[in-house]
Amino acid sequence: MYKWMMLLIEYYDLPGSGIFRYISFRSGLAFCTALLFMAIFTKYFIAYLRSKWIREHIRKLNLKGEESKKNAVPMGGVVIIGAILVATGLYCDLSNIYIQSLIFCMLWMGAVGFWDDYIKNILQRKGGLSPWAKLLSQFVLGMFIAGVLYFHPEASMPSEGSRSLLTSVPFVKDYLFDYEQFFGQVSWLSFVFFAFVVTFIVMGVSNGANLTDGLDGLAAGSSAVIVVVLCIFSWVSSHQDAARYLNLVHIPAAGELVVFCAAFAGALIGFLWYNTNPASIFMGDTGSLCIGALVATVAIFLRKEFFLPLICGIYFIESLSTILQVSWFKYTRRRTGVGQRIFKMAPLHHHYQVKGFAEHKIVVRFWIVGMLLAIGALLLLKLR
Repeated sequence: MYKWMMLLIEYYDLPGSGIFRYISFRSGLAFCTALLFMAIFTKYFIAYLRSKWIREHIRKLNLKGEESKKNAVPMGGVVIIGAILVATGLYCDLSNIYIQSLIFCMLWMGAVGFWDDYIKNILQRKGGLSPWAKLLSQFVLGMFIAGVLYFHPEASMPSEGSRSLLTSVPFVKDYLFDYEQFFGQVSWLSFVFFAFVVTFIVMGVSNGANLTDGLDGLAAGSSAVIVVVLCIFSWVSSHQDAARYLNLVHIPAAGELVVFCAAFAGALIGFLWYNTNPASIFMGDTGSLCIGALVATVAIFLRKEFFLPLICGIYFIESLSTILQVSWFKYTRRRTGVGQRIFKMAPLHHHYQVKGFAEHKIVVRFWIVGMLLAIGALLLLKLR
């Protein structure tokens, strides 16, 4: 659609039509289109699922407000993916390798998450898709992303030759880490190492987003903050003067990622219209696995993967609380015969629920922490 729009502009030379060439204008349109798509079509999606008596499968955790969630419908990630696809198709250059890869990432993880939601909520099998199946799908995606960056010529940076695996390192001034030089002249070992790092990041962030999706509006709101930061990073990385000034890797093709991230943020904020407490719809694994994978992929394409622990601090905290809880429980049970817990319940947001905090108060405070972390990530562009 974007290509046809540019052809029409050049052929008819319409007054004022040149504004469509600007990334900032297309980003604004993408944001508004995705948000309006969510606001309009989510209502019909909810009505359709309710007419089919499809409801979210709620785990019995004996938490306050648990019963009120029974009327919410699952698989809201379907609408989020639809909104991003529509806005991306209208305003992004679909010949861009990064956009093509992100669309594949979104459809791949969306399909995996949808199958998991289908098993749990329609087939009524509590376990859903096996953890190993999810990890395998994330592994495949990680290898695909690594392959694109390592082998595709359009993913290279002109100033660095035919291929470059440079990445920005926070806190360290004038330092760019090069995966390709890590093992010297043994290029295949460099690729194995790079693919391992990329796959680990995709798995970690995708599962972190999935763990965060436990309260009304928590995952969508926290993810929207993260995506806005990535949108800013995309613009800075694609702008030659800004990238040189901040000593970042300049990625000319990343300009289209600004438009994609704008559509992504618009879809998430639009989803909050129906997902805030009390929620009418949940994103499910269709949304959470997909959102986490997209966040990881955009950061990797921007060569900002080492910024992720701060940008995705909420995901990291939720994942860490779960890992610590499970590990300590198993360790103490093996040593004493009785498992002990660090938190009252994991992930961390459930810990505060058990302590008696209101759900909306937990969510808003997590958003605030996420905003502080986001500002910290942006400050790192100068504090190096």
